[in-house]
Amino acid sequence: MHPEELVIVQAYEFEDEAHLARSVLDAEGIDSKVLGSETAGFGSLTNEASFQLVVRKDLYERAKQILEHAAQEQEEEEEAIPAWKCECGAEVDEGFAICWSCGKPWPGAGSPS
Repeated sequence: MHPEELVIVQAYEFEDEAHLARSVLDAEGIDSKVLGSETAGFGSLTNEASFQLVVRKDLYERAKQILEHAAQEQEEEEEAIPAWKCECGAEVDEGFAICWSCGKPWPGAGSPS
């Protein structure tokens, strides 16, 4: 990928979020790269966020749709999980499928939606 062919499809504050989104695009066959804060001011690839997920210009629309769909699915999944009490006694907030204290999964995870 040449820098002049790249466009920012999404910007992230945290590097792990950018790499997670990259893996979503990779699974769909879209080549992408994560550029970090050290690239600020690099050609036309400037953004206020520290990490930019970039793709070729011709893949931008498809990449954007894939990321929006993935975000929507994540939101729906989080909304489906109520606040719950883990076997270890920890109170787990709504939207979380894993206990923050012991790492056990939400007991409703195996039940059909």
